[in-house]
Formats: sequence, structure tokens, C-alpha cells
Amino acid sequence: MGPDSESKVYKQAVPSDQEVQPIPEPAPAPEPDTEPAQTIDVPENTKHLISLAFTILAVLLYGAILGGAVIKSLIDSTSVFTPGALRATQILSGLVGTVVTAGFARPKSSNTSVTPQAKESKLLPKRFVQSKLLGLADTLGLNLRGLTGSNDMTLLEDETVRAAKINTATWVAILYFVIYFLVGAGAFVITVLRAQVPEIISSNAWVWLGTLISSSYSFFSLGEESSS
Repeated sequence: MGPDSESKVYKQAVPSDQEVQPIPEPAPAPEPDTEPAQTIDVPENTKHLISLAFTILAVLLYGAILGGAVIKSLIDSTSVFTPGALRATQILSGLVGTVVTAGFARPKSSNTSVTPQAKESKLLPKRFVQSKLLGLADTLGLNLRGLTGSNDMTLLEDETVRAAKINTATWVAILYFVIYFLVGAGAFVITVLRAQVPEIISSNAWVWLGTLISSSYSFFSLGEESSS
């Protein structure tokens, strides 16, 4: 039997009307069950506490390092300071000034009838100044929930207690601004009046001047636009 006869036998064995089905691909292996990523829910009070700790620490370091440098330069004009102190004050000057600017740009109106004990001014009403200071306190990290606005359940709290909390937040903001202003102003005055001053004084004086201008703009302009 020749090769032609063998091919004829094979063709007879496989009917021509049946097509050869392709071999199915193996099913992919099932992926292991993956659990959704768990998110850490940090309590609101903890967030405020951490923010307050960092902002207060920043202004204290700013006052200690740069304020100490200003006093030391007044006593001895040839004082020398380390590069680390220079870098630290440059970072802290920008940080503290930015916090003041951001706080003044987001005023908060208290929901109490108590205002700071000061003489009324037509140029700067007490409510206006207090709203700016409460905005700064809120930016620092103080929890003003229930003390500002009018849509909070803690409005049921005693008026005296809320007024005391408002005054505490206001004074914290005042102290923060006073440290920022006095230390920067001291560095600026020395830079202007003396021909030669340490770099730690001169560089931070100009940083302070820039942040003072931006915070003044926030205090007088941005708050009025947002309140309207």
C-alpha cells in the first residue's frame, strides 16, 4: 500500500463535515482574596491637639532662637551664630508668618455675646478684631467647635462656659501674634539702624517684613471679602 492509499484511508476515518475544535485555553488561576485597605480614623480632638502642639512649638523656637539672637546682637554686635541656627530661624520665620496670614484670612465669628474688654473703635470694631483672632486660633489647632457659627449642638452649653473658652482662644492667638511681631520687629529695626548685622538677623528681618505685609493684607482685605 503506497502513501496515496494511506492518505485516502485517513481522510475516510475523519469525516469532512466535522471541523476540528480548538483546544480550550486553561482557566486562569483564581486570585487570592484581597481585603480592602484599612484606614486609620484619627479622632478630631487628636488632630487639633497635634496641630496645636506643632504650631506652639514653632513659635516658641522662633522666639527663643531669633529673639535670643536679637538680644545677643544688641549686647555684642560682633556675635557669631551657627549655620544651623540660621537655617532654623529662616524656616521658622516663614512658617510662623504663614500661620498668621492663613489665620487672618479665615475669620471666625463667635456665637457668644461676650467681646474682648477694650475700647470700641470705629476703624476696627471689636467683633471684627475678635473674628480675626479666632480665625488665627482655629488655624493654630484650637478646637472651636460649638464656639463659632450657629449650627452646632454645643450651643446648648452654658453661655459663661462658652465665653470663657472664646476668651482663652483669643488670648492664645494674641500671644502667638505678639511673639511673631515683636521678635520680627526687633530684627528689622536692628537691620535698618546698623550698618553691619549678623546674617541671622538681616535675613529673618526681610522674611518677617514680607509675611507682615501678607498678613496685613489678609487682616484688612481677605476677611472683608469672605464675610461679605
